[in-house]
Amino acid sequence: MDRSSPAATVGLREGDLIVVVNDQGVTSVDDLHFFLAQWPINGSVALTVVRGQDRLTVEVTPVEAK
Repeated sequence: MDRSSPAATVGLREGDLIVVVNDQGVTSVDDLHFFLAQWPINGSVALTVVRGQDRLTVEVTPVEAK
C-alpha cells in the first residue's frame, strides 16, 4: 500500500477487510468498487473494516488516481 494514499493516512493496513461503506454492507470487491465509483472525489466516506478480532470505522477522502 502506498504510504501516502488516503487509506494509509487514516491507518488502514494491508489485510484489513472492508465490510461497510457509508452504512452499506460490502460483500464483494465488486460492491466496494461500485460504492467508491459513485462517491465524489474529495468527498469523505466512512469505511468500517475488520482487522483480526477488531472492527473499526475510519473516514477516508478519496482522491483522483494519478
